Amino acid sequence: MLVQLRHSLTLLIFLGLFLGGPFSFANDADDDVNQLQEQRNNTLKLIDNLKSFQNSNESDQEKVDRIVKEMPVKQVLEHYQSMDEQAIKTQLKERMKGSKVSIIFDKYPKSLDFIAALLKDKNAIPELIKMKEDSEGLKHLAFAVIATFILSFIIKVIIDRTSTFLLKRFFYRVCHLFFIWGLRLGILVYFFGSNLKPTYDIALRIFT
Repeated sequence: MLVQLRHSLTLLIFLGLFLGGPFSFANDADDDVNQLQEQRNNTLKLIDNLKSFQNSNESDQEKVDRIVKEMPVKQVLEHYQSMDEQAIKTQLKERMKGSKVSIIFDKYPKSLDFIAALLKDKNAIPELIKMKEDSEGLKHLAFAVIATFILSFIIKVIIDRTSTFLLKRFFYRVCHLFFIWGLRLGILVYFFGSNLKPTYDIALRIFT
């Protein structure tokens, strides 16, 4: 198993060198030098992290699983956080050229601003990732959302039975819709408000 782990670590170091390549679009010699330096720094960080994993008390397979799970995301975020937002937008537009996403960027420029700001921010995406790792919080959230579906069904039955006028029923259903979705949003904020706050702050800055 230790031999397999060493082979896996060697492969991951190679991937660290490989992953650095697509992250830049060099146009001159200075860009090439900067790109190589960035790749070297990222690879050294990767090696240091691998050593810390080796010295931990986890099993061999757990070490490999953690490396595969965490390193690529960390490297991507570090890459974008080292750039300014305008450079991020330029790179995103270049990479998405010809795709459906590029059409959205062209039609709604603020969506590109939002994603660039999200990638640049040091807290927004890591906090969103933490939500996925909070299995207990997600379980409670799921139960609460299921409860809102049951409540929504009960309210709908009451509206249909008590409202005889079409216009009145329509008004109640609109109120019902806003109430249920407001309740679900409140539940989400209750369980994961601190995780969502950095993203909310960015959205507030970009779209207002």
